[in-house]
Amino acid sequence: GLKIWIYTYTYDGKRRQMNLGNYPDKKLADARTDYSAAYSILNDKQNPRDPQEERDQKHEGERLQREERRLEPTVTVLVNEFLEKWVAKRRAARAMYDDKRSLYKDVIPRWGDLKANDIRRRDAILLLEEVTARAPGQARSLSRLCRKMFSFGIQREIVENNPFTEMASTIPELAPVRRSRTLTAAEIAQVWDGIGEGPGSEPAKSILKLILVTGQRPSEVCGMRESEIDGSWWTIPAERMKNRKPHRVFLTKLALSLIPETDKDIIFPSGRTGLPVQVGTLSFILKRAKHYDIPHWTPHDGRRTCRTFMAEIGVPREHAEAVLSHSLGGVEGTYNRHHYDKEKQAAMQRWERKLIGITTGKQGNVIPMQRKAVGQV
Repeated sequence: GLKIWIYTYTYDGKRRQMNLGNYPDKKLADARTDYSAAYSILNDKQNPRDPQEERDQKHEGERLQREERRLEPTVTVLVNEFLEKWVAKRRAARAMYDDKRSLYKDVIPRWGDLKANDIRRRDAILLLEEVTARAPGQARSLSRLCRKMFSFGIQREIVENNPFTEMASTIPELAPVRRSRTLTAAEIAQVWDGIGEGPGSEPAKSILKLILVTGQRPSEVCGMRESEIDGSWWTIPAERMKNRKPHRVFLTKLALSLIPETDKDIIFPSGRTGLPVQVGTLSFILKRAKHYDIPHWTPHDGRRTCRTFMAEIGVPREHAEAVLSHSLGGVEGTYNRHHYDKEKQAAMQRWERKLIGITTGKQGNVIPMQRKAVGQV
């Protein structure tokens, strides 16, 4: 019952048959097109050839090209394999989005069709110098990302060397910037009042305060969901965490007062898109507010300030690190599986009392608070 389109012809005194495809997968019109192409090759007045042999040679050439790509993958292949098999399993969804955007913006347009193993240090230097001229911070991130990608490529036997190692010694602007900015008590009081009176939407203002109150990363607070909150506990799922592990955060009365009640899952939506407020929006608000008339600081500095004050008020190191979801190192990190829920609650309540004292001038007092109703400021 199999039907085949066949072109029968004679070449070099021998009768030959060329399979043009199976019916009905190959339509009559398509079969006729293939026949016309084969007939033209056979009857070329200047260079008549065997159409079957020519097709075989073409297929063999395509096979060799595929084999070459398999043995020596392009940069595009390296990028996609890195994103799929390393980044997706180790990075939060937002971080993966940023990594993919960076590689597709700066790496693939420049090197996508080149063999990954042909990229040399000089190529990496020229790329990073170009990005540095445009955005030094982005260049530092791209350098770290590409270094990880080529290290991954070495482990997977895609490349033989890593052209992005020790780039800071070649391009000084790529040297890591270690931030140590924390807000003083006086600055916290000024910022707290300034946030309420300054520019920005109510969701963004609440986020800025919550970063300081909870000590969590700006991206984690921006992405807070109603479904993640159960009473006084907020469980951040693994896919939104930098270390890819779920994290429980105790919400004090002050924290809960900053979280509006809503009938939607996204707690802090952007007024334009309805999607979660972006970290870049927070930085823009600080810039508009001239950082509330104190020296330059960033949203992430609120997290560092929380950690610094927890040390000042005597919260044990391992309890404070648990609040921030920092992994314990060495043997302790391997064997200590305690979740520290009680200790995190005590640390957060202790920090709440200190913070309320700073912002109200009433040391030791805890002001009764509850979650805001929808639309309440």
